[in-house]
Amino acid sequence: SEPPPTDPGVQHLADRFVTSSGDAVVPFREALGSIGMEAVEVSGGSEIVARVVVPEAGALRLSVAAVGPAGSARAQVAVRSAGTESPLMEADLGDERSVWSVSHVDLARYAGREVEIVLRADADPAVRVLWGSPVLTGVRGARANVVVYEIDTLRADALGTYGFPGPSSPWIGALAREGALFAYCTSPASWTRPAAVSIQTSLSPPTHGVLREKLRLPEEVETLADVLRDEGWYTVAFQTNPNAGRPAGLDQGFDLVIEMNALIRHMQLKMEAWEGTRQISSGSASGTSELIAFLLEDLLPDWNDLPVYLYLHPNDPHAPYDPRGPFDRVPDLGRPFAEDRVQRPLESYGQDVRAADYWLGEIVRMLRQRGEFDRTAFALVSDHGEEFRDHGRMGHGINLYEETLRVPFLVRAPWAVPAGTVRRDRVSSLDVMPTLLDLVGVPVPEGAEGRSLLPALEAGGAGEEFADEAHYAHVITMKLRMEDEVVLDPAVVGTLAVLRGPWKCVVSDYGTHRPDRIRLYNLREDPAEREDVADQHPDVAAALAAEARAWWDERRTGQEADAGELDPEFEEQLRALGYLE
Repeated sequence: SEPPPTDPGVQHLADRFVTSSGDAVVPFREALGSIGMEAVEVSGGSEIVARVVVPEAGALRLSVAAVGPAGSARAQVAVRSAGTESPLMEADLGDERSVWSVSHVDLARYAGREVEIVLRADADPAVRVLWGSPVLTGVRGARANVVVYEIDTLRADALGTYGFPGPSSPWIGALAREGALFAYCTSPASWTRPAAVSIQTSLSPPTHGVLREKLRLPEEVETLADVLRDEGWYTVAFQTNPNAGRPAGLDQGFDLVIEMNALIRHMQLKMEAWEGTRQISSGSASGTSELIAFLLEDLLPDWNDLPVYLYLHPNDPHAPYDPRGPFDRVPDLGRPFAEDRVQRPLESYGQDVRAADYWLGEIVRMLRQRGEFDRTAFALVSDHGEEFRDHGRMGHGINLYEETLRVPFLVRAPWAVPAGTVRRDRVSSLDVMPTLLDLVGVPVPEGAEGRSLLPALEAGGAGEEFADEAHYAHVITMKLRMEDEVVLDPAVVGTLAVLRGPWKCVVSDYGTHRPDRIRLYNLREDPAEREDVADQHPDVAAALAAEARAWWDERRTGQEADAGELDPEFEEQLRALGYLE
């Protein structure tokens, strides 16, 4: 793997400021206009100061905004060096409120010198002046970018690289041929919030505790963004599903978080023909990969001199399956997944898959054109799959069948990952974070439950599909997650699954709210999970059920943070996506 980077990378300054009396300034997260940043506040008539050594080609990047009633508001950036202060930027914020204004301040003439960065505000008492995500940059070093492209609700067998017979995903196929494809990746949860948190933390659902819609990740839990930010990466998230965003606590660690309404506003400004097209609403899933690509194309040039971590989470092909043109005219791409009566939703789902694949290809093209793709550790993964009455239901977050747990996972990093590699052994989306950190030479946090897959890739071979290694999953079925008497009952575990060798055991334990049940499947002989063989193999079923419960008991820490009342914007989105009634 690549050795640890020696360049200083991006220096994050928000937690380095002090007041004129020497008190530490405490940063906080602030979202304005669906754009979130780590912020510091400067009250009217005061200043805060951070002492830094300016690197070669040094520059200060930050945003500023005024929040509150109309009134005067001015902001200033200055530098103190050798007893002399020089103003470098002044902004009259006027009556504009709750809008981030981005600034770049050239510090190159101070290279190699220790200086004080001064942020100052002159505003009416009721007006808050905020500075967003101040960072110090210099000459771009050798460290690689990191990208997690997490396509929501993408079951693996919807892709040609995983056996789909039609041309559903040519760009994903091309990406797989340039890197490593993991043919059997399983998610630890069958719906977005716990699954996305697991990808970003390498912690299983019982460990991180984000098990239902009203819970968020505690701030003390370290995410991939936290790690890379601390190591000198500039961290950016495009989040179109609230269950993988701010309400879930997955804004932490990011210098910049761009949410759905901000993406829509950008599209409205950029597309002259917007009024003549079917618009995307904040509750849409289809079209979100397009929104991400449109804004990313405008922002990438601004990050040329930065090592960047991008977390891109498009929400198509999530329900309600409403593909935008021209993808709504793509014909049936191949065999149906299920019976004829769900053919129309299947066709729309397939069209959304094709759209997601196309816009992924556009993003890859952008990175190539800028010369960034070959110095990027790129992972494509999904949080969970989707059921189309494979077992009598539609959707996800209901059960733990393979169609909702088995997800695509591939990695591209030309300096370390042999092109065209296909691994057959079972891996987990918990492995995304450790693998990417290993690829860029950053230590994996203690407590990570996933593992780096780089040693296996370096060793070569395809691996054994049904190796005697355990993987686990958990869900509280969607209907019961909505009932407080169920989710607040400490006796309720939910539904657990353990996969070991060819066996998959599913245990339902909802206390007094539902009868307990144990099911057993032989995935080698019955990959579609049609026949419960628990009665034929009672010893195997009992042993695996005990193992699943032990996994839960050992990891369930009770660690959780209440998300509180939902922002109306997020409530509308979650209701449109089917998570709220």
